[in-house]
Amino acid sequence: LLDVIKDEEALPEEVLLALADMRATGLLGGNLKDVTSVVTGLGRRGLWAEALALFTDAVGAGRVDAVLATAAVAACEKGSQWEAAVALLAAVPRHPASSSSLPGPGSWRGGG
Repeated sequence: LLDVIKDEEALPEEVLLALADMRATGLLGGNLKDVTSVVTGLGRRGLWAEALALFTDAVGAGRVDAVLATAAVAACEKGSQWEAAVALLAAVPRHPASSSSLPGPGSWRGGG
């Protein structure tokens, strides 16, 4: 199922079906790297709302890092959803264990 989400040629409908199957079977529960891969795959297809929902679940479970946060921001950017990107960054817990792994507001740079 993860291979479908990572496959750049997979249609959005196929990705959504794979995501539903992963949720139903509990395959997204334990591995932060897999969650990040799914958020990235959703973002690549413009499925920002689904990516944001998955990120929000990870935040609620206390399982978020800078890589996942960046993938979620990128998914929102792909969908031109900057307000959602700002809101998700505000939702990331700020405590000593996470503050060192997440970039501060001054480290985010626009442009290329």
